[in-house]
Amino acid sequence: MEGIAALIFTKYVFAFEITGALLITAAVGAMVLTHRERTERAKTQRELSEERVRDGRQLPPLPAPGVYARHNAVDIAGLLPDGTPSDLTVSKTLRERGQIRDVSQEALNDLKALEQRSEERLERRVIGPAKPKRSEEASK
Repeated sequence: MEGIAALIFTKYVFAFEITGALLITAAVGAMVLTHRERTERAKTQRELSEERVRDGRQLPPLPAPGVYARHNAVDIAGLLPDGTPSDLTVSKTLRERGQIRDVSQEALNDLKALEQRSEERLERRVIGPAKPKRSEEASK
């Protein structure tokens, strides 16, 4: 270790100084080149929302609670509580290309099978509507 340190700080000290200066110059240059002075004021949240309403874009908030994602894929839409796919959960680019996979019918079939299994486990049977009994007085 001491030999490497002595070599770096004696024989190659000039090379390290030049490298350090170049790195500092590159960092300052990157900051200068990327700095942009704003020519117009930034829009407020209110102005952005009013613009969305005027243009008719994404009026309600994006689907969050109640949307059920069964897959970890970007091309499969999340399902709304009624089982229909929500196109808002898929990228606009994939929607325009028609690359959305529809798995809603598959999900509904899975849901029906799950309900059937749970009914069998809980020994519940679907009971039809009760038929009203006619009294003797009503028939006379």
